Amino acid sequence: MQMIEWQSPAGAAYRNSVGLQAAAVRRAKEKLDIATSAVFRHAQAVSVSSGRTAGGGY
Repeated sequence: MQMIEWQSPAGAAYRNSVGLQAAAVRRAKEKLDIATSAVFRHAQAVSVSSGRTAGGGY
């Protein structure tokens, strides 16, 4: 019997759980990437519209 073909209920549950967790991590990363982009765009917009110089002065 090859271990690759061995399917126990506990093993199947473990693989299912790991798959669900991996999907949740991927979704969280996608949301963080979107949030990072939004913060970057906001920071760019604020720096452009602000009268401040790069040194923080006016």
